[in-house]
Amino acid sequence: MSTKATLWLSDDFHLYREVLDDQNVYLEVRGSEFIEQIVMKIPIAAWNEMRQHTPFANTPGSKRQA
Repeated sequence: MSTKATLWLSDDFHLYREVLDDQNVYLEVRGSEFIEQIVMKIPIAAWNEMRQHTPFANTPGSKRQA
């Protein structure tokens, strides 16, 4: 059974939360010419701050859920 709760999924990346971790979100990036895969752990406070300062933060139809 997976412990990942997907927030956004594409061919290039997977943004998710771990079910037992309510302090972070995780960004898995795949298919770069330099690395095969990398997973970054991002604190929720930092994630919320980044979301507020992006040009797409209030775009209708946005799928952000963190």
